[in-house]
Amino acid sequence: MQIDVKGKVQNLTLSPSDRLVPVFEAIVNSIQATKKDGKAELVVTAFRQTTQEVLNADDRKFQQIESFEIVDYGEGFNYDNYQSFKTAESTHKSSLGCKGVGRFTWLKAFETVEVESVYLDNEEKKKLTFGFSVDDVDFESEKLINMEQTDKVMTKVSLKEIQEPYRNRLPKDLDNIASEIIEHCLIYFLEGKIKSFQLLGDCGESIDLLVLFETSYSNEIAKREFSIGSNRFTAHFFKNVKTSKQKNHKVFLCADSRSVRGCTLKEYEENIPPIFEDIGGVKFNYSIYVTSSYLDQYVNQERTGFRIADKVDLCDEYDDTPAINTIIIELMVYGRTVFEPFLEPMYAKHRETIERYVNHAGYEYRHIIKNRPQWLKKIPFDLPDDKLDLELHKLNRNYEIELKQEAQRLKDELKHSKIKNYPAYKQSLQKYTEDLNEVGKSNLAKYIVHRKSVIDALEFSLEFQDNDKYALEDTVHDIIMAIRSTSDDVQEHNLWLIDERMAYHKCLVSDKSFKSVTDIDSTKRPDLLVFNNPVVYGDDKRETSTAIIVEFKRPMRDDYNDSDNPVDQVTRYVQKLRKPDQIRDARGREIHLDKRIPIYCYVICDLTSSIRDILDVRNYKPLLDNQGYIFYNDNLNTVIEVISFDKLLRDAKKRNLILFKKLNLE
Repeated sequence: MQIDVKGKVQNLTLSPSDRLVPVFEAIVNSIQATKKDGKAELVVTAFRQTTQEVLNADDRKFQQIESFEIVDYGEGFNYDNYQSFKTAESTHKSSLGCKGVGRFTWLKAFETVEVESVYLDNEEKKKLTFGFSVDDVDFESEKLINMEQTDKVMTKVSLKEIQEPYRNRLPKDLDNIASEIIEHCLIYFLEGKIKSFQLLGDCGESIDLLVLFETSYSNEIAKREFSIGSNRFTAHFFKNVKTSKQKNHKVFLCADSRSVRGCTLKEYEENIPPIFEDIGGVKFNYSIYVTSSYLDQYVNQERTGFRIADKVDLCDEYDDTPAINTIIIELMVYGRTVFEPFLEPMYAKHRETIERYVNHAGYEYRHIIKNRPQWLKKIPFDLPDDKLDLELHKLNRNYEIELKQEAQRLKDELKHSKIKNYPAYKQSLQKYTEDLNEVGKSNLAKYIVHRKSVIDALEFSLEFQDNDKYALEDTVHDIIMAIRSTSDDVQEHNLWLIDERMAYHKCLVSDKSFKSVTDIDSTKRPDLLVFNNPVVYGDDKRETSTAIIVEFKRPMRDDYNDSDNPVDQVTRYVQKLRKPDQIRDARGREIHLDKRIPIYCYVICDLTSSIRDILDVRNYKPLLDNQGYIFYNDNLNTVIEVISFDKLLRDAKKRNLILFKKLNLE
């Protein structure tokens, strides 16, 4: 049977991220070429492109690597090995996990391959050279000559001119290549099958991979074994310290003593800190290498992946062909004992960080710490405050969902239970109620923090009134309720700054004309107009309403007169509301302002001398603190209160002070 080498190469699957796989194949071939019970000696040299000129020798290190030379001192290309090489998918080394296709990956990524090998043939040394390419599949360039007895047995494989799309993905830094070689061949290092391994660059760089292995992976190597069905797995946990550039814990699934597929542990275990710290303060992370005859059996021919599923459905959980995610999840069940000595102090520190945030800013999440402390482990480490708040908010939402589900469960249990175990039900209900109260406290704390922020914003705005008096009127207006909006536009407002009773309403408009929100034919625009439902009087079955009007005036204004002042302005607004027998809103619904129910007006302004004169003439009564006035208009059944900006802020602080103190906000 003839093999179409060109077709074989074209059909190989080798992604750009696997750009070093051909080099790994050559290295592993060299390791396996070592005589039985021997140890491999290797020298790998990387050659950079020479087509671009550079200013100095150091700049050459940043040039693209394009070729590799792999030299070993094993048994060489003797007759059996050479015949195996020339046979596609040879089983000559199947006992070592070889699939006979690795050399085709050379041609997938490199333009040409040249081989030179000195080997021993019946006590005589011979030198074999040949080229290997898709254009020379019959090895027409083969040459065989006799060598002197003093010549050393060796093999040199030259992989020349890497092609796209692999070329641009190839690391330029020899350190990165060294790390990837160790990761791929780590089992060989672990099993002591390598005597020496040098990685050289054509700019004079030299890396001893044995030294790198010993320094990057400490002697603290933990081993864990586990089973999934009838399949046995072994995991080696290596601590990466000092020179390691690995930023996260990584899992490597191996086949035939070689790393095939790697992934970061956080892809499967979200809340494992990427870096651990030992007692001496040394920081490190783990590389976990998993081996199994199951993985050997199902590795693909290119040795770049496995012929098993990435994920598995729950119904297939006990299948004897476990998926990748099943293997890694089971790995962590058994391997968590390796992490625990480092995790527990980090979790304790993590919890302290979360508690510090909750006690100083995230007050509404205190019940999570109290009732679901184990959930804190789900929060990623080292988050900034804004992202930490988001994670706590998610947990809080989950907690509320749990409570709703528990409430439904209790109802169903009592409804369908044939045996009415009321003491047990009462005990469950009591626990549910306690948890529900915790959520209520949480929401209240959140609302209190919101109030504190609003008051701080108002105070901050007042501090700048001397710089821009005209802007302050709109600023305060916006803080209390967005200008030119309605309760249909915004769900949140801060009317409680003026009066707690204004927190509830059925219609609220800001800086809108009467004509736009009612059937009153007027273009006048109260700053705030509120309709709400008071207690119903008498036998009138209609839904009664009262109104609240708020007017803001420019701070420090002192030019009010009889024809232009805010108290007469709001009185005229009241007259418009009282004049018709009924009012309809923009949707045509009736707003019944019963004349027996007062309308309330608030004027927010600085109490300058001109406004005080007008208030005194109109018989307004000063409040005890002299920072406000009040007046009752008997004919219109209207209460008008004039409040200074300072009084607005001070009274809001006083009303909420006890709440702020309870949360240590003061």
